[in-house]
Amino acid sequence: MLKKDVYKFTNSQKNILDTELFFDKTTINNIGGYVFFEEQLNFDYLEQAINIFVKKNDALRLKVKSENGELSQYLDDY
Repeated sequence: MLKKDVYKFTNSQKNILDTELFFDKTTINNIGGYVFFEEQLNFDYLEQAINIFVKKNDALRLKVKSENGELSQYLDDY
């Protein structure tokens, strides 16, 4: 396994985490919604589209780890 570059949290990320911890067991930072499809949906194409989206958007592949009480992040392979 290749060693991944690890980065410290930014102040903004720490603020988001603090908010999450303060409002524990809530959906304070989740954004939800729904979509209606008027035609038959091809789930194979939908799965392919989601996979391409995740592959091309690094933010969706960030992983968080904690070592010695210090949070850090790294970009996971797709």
